[in-house]
Amino acid sequence: MQEMPVQANPEGTEERQLLEAREARQEARKAQLARDREQAEARHVEVSRQVAASVLASSVHALPQLGPAVTRARSALNPDAGDLDHGETERAIFAHILEKLTDYAGLMRMLNRLEAGFELSAAVKIYVCCRIIRHCQLRLDPLEAAFPAGARATLPAAFDAGDPEQVAAAIIGVDVPGTNSASSLRA
Repeated sequence: MQEMPVQANPEGTEERQLLEAREARQEARKAQLARDREQAEARHVEVSRQVAASVLASSVHALPQLGPAVTRARSALNPDAGDLDHGETERAIFAHILEKLTDYAGLMRMLNRLEAGFELSAAVKIYVCCRIIRHCQLRLDPLEAAFPAGARATLPAAFDAGDPEQVAAAIIGVDVPGTNSASSLRA
């Protein structure tokens, strides 16, 4: 009977192949993660662009002059108040303007449809509230108007660090109307 020749298996070949296969899988995972990050960033940029365009096209930028109407509403809602700051009156005026004179509900639906994320959605809410409050000279805290009853604690710290309207506008990618720069979309 003839003996079968034994093939020489250099020591460690099998381990080296396993190690190479593992390294190849790790590299493939890293490449996939990089592609996923790039896709997420591209989606974020596109969503931000769409949100900025919608905000610029919204009625928030075309609010009519409401100074005399706001004064009359204050007087009608608080006939004995004089010049005192009555939060309920201010909130009622704000709510009326928000619901009747802006397309706020449409902006919120668009944010949900685009799955814009919390920070961008919060920025839009704050920006709209700031615009109304500044434009109508209401005596309200825009952050409290956008996020009442303790929800303000969920906001990123950036909103407390500076002018909320400027911070929100920067996150959205628009300029604040009435400043010395023109409104623009993010590139």
